[in-house]
Amino acid sequence: MIHTTRYRLFDANIASEHFGEEAVVVNLMTGVYYSMPGVASHIWSRILEGYSVAEIRQDLIQAYVPETGEEKLHAELEDFVQSLLAHELIMADDTVSRQTDTDAIPEGEAYTTPALEVFQDMKEILLLDPVHDVNSLGWPTRISGPENP
Repeated sequence: MIHTTRYRLFDANIASEHFGEEAVVVNLMTGVYYSMPGVASHIWSRILEGYSVAEIRQDLIQAYVPETGEEKLHAELEDFVQSLLAHELIMADDTVSRQTDTDAIPEGEAYTTPALEVFQDMKEILLLDPVHDVNSLGWPTRISGPENP
């Protein structure tokens, strides 16, 4: 099924940044952060730019179909979008419009299955309140007490 749904960030507590061919996304409410390397990074960028899933699919087809096949590419795109929805990083919003026409996906880049890598190893630090949960040593040193052993 090809759908024209557009998405936006789930809420203002989702922050993201690109580092080369990787997007890093942080949920500031849960302390969980995510890595989206390669093709997943391109998909994330397109979502943030207001591209519909059908438009993203067309970009991917132009760049990767000879090496992957259209059906595989479509299924993996759908799975990736469902993963973003399940982790509450994006939500459907058909009032979003495409902001710009960006450059095509770089030629010569090998196709990799879009993956959302989930990390919770810094959760405790990311959830610290740097104003209220620290002592005179500063952030990220946590105050010890009954609530924070």
